[in-house]
Amino acid sequence: KHHRRVIQDGGRIGTGIVKGPFTEASRTIVAYKKSMPDEMGQAQDITVVEVKEHLQPAAKHVSPWKVYPDPSCGENIQDGESIWEECDMGRSAVQKLAKLPGYSKRAIADILRQDPMRMTETTKEHEQLSDGQLSKLPYQVWFFYCTMKREDFDLIQNDMNEPMELDKELSDVYVQGTIINDQIIHLVQQPNEKTGAFPYHFFNWLHREGSCWGIGIPEQGMPAQRVINAAARREFDNAGYSAGMQLLLDLESIEPIPVEGETNNLKIQAIKLWRKKVGATASDMRQAMHAIQFPNAHAQLSWIIEFGIRLFEEITNIPLVTQGWSGKTTPDTLGATELQNSNANQMLRDVAANDDYGVIVPFVKQLYEWLMLDDTVPIEEKGDIKIFARGS
Repeated sequence: KHHRRVIQDGGRIGTGIVKGPFTEASRTIVAYKKSMPDEMGQAQDITVVEVKEHLQPAAKHVSPWKVYPDPSCGENIQDGESIWEECDMGRSAVQKLAKLPGYSKRAIADILRQDPMRMTETTKEHEQLSDGQLSKLPYQVWFFYCTMKREDFDLIQNDMNEPMELDKELSDVYVQGTIINDQIIHLVQQPNEKTGAFPYHFFNWLHREGSCWGIGIPEQGMPAQRVINAAARREFDNAGYSAGMQLLLDLESIEPIPVEGETNNLKIQAIKLWRKKVGATASDMRQAMHAIQFPNAHAQLSWIIEFGIRLFEEITNIPLVTQGWSGKTTPDTLGATELQNSNANQMLRDVAANDDYGVIVPFVKQLYEWLMLDDTVPIEEKGDIKIFARGS
């Protein structure tokens, strides 16, 4: 489900983001039969229900509008110094953070006694809200991953009364943390403390030179879309004009019969009465009124729209045959059909390769690093692996 939304974001705005692996508290309910003696001392089977909570690695889709990588990262976010994610959480979701390792329960309890603070307001809706209305909004939570100096890390840990032992030779520390209401509630060393890789993986529909943000289908097809929009608007305007008419009137020969409350009504109406003016010399009253039809250019404008659609296909390299479209060029034989489908899917295979190397490979690699660092995993399940993504 999450990966499908990532691909949809990539096609729509150019970039889709997967976050993971990150720590998530999971609850498992186990029911089993247990033999217990009754009051008479006889054994009887009873059903026992146990709720077990454990931590596990998880992944989720993240909106690209909520993620802020280091602007100097270039094409790879891992080359940047930090990355931030903004997320809205209700009171219950904030309270659940206390179950995760590294979170300060005291700090979370203090925050839940406060009203939510909005550190950034980027929408007009928020700007129009009063302080009382803002206090009813969800908490604005900031997750960050960055490199921090050792002395700064120790200072914050001591302030949170949760010091952590670090390698004394380290000058910089790869950390991850959480901020709510301008207060740090979570600051720990990243699980992969040797590499400090960020748990965010970017899928770009089309590569953009020098940027970690990709190019989506709408941006690719923008020139063709302008052609289609302009022709469609003109066709609608022309359809409205051609549905009406232009009237040529000889007002020296005829005049509308006045209606109560109106003296000289020249509005076009379905039913209307006209009369010959006194002293008019015209013998045929039909010559005093002539209707001219506005020309209809539907055929010419429709051809421009069809041209824009073909141009969109060529620019985005997504032919309509990939959407199940069939027309005059549809092959009649199986071999020709397979060849056409193979050619039509060439671009989609390139997109799948971007997904392979942008999301699948780094995510699985970090997930396996998580397994390697987990002390609860048996040693025989650990070893060296090499990932071969086959999505394309």
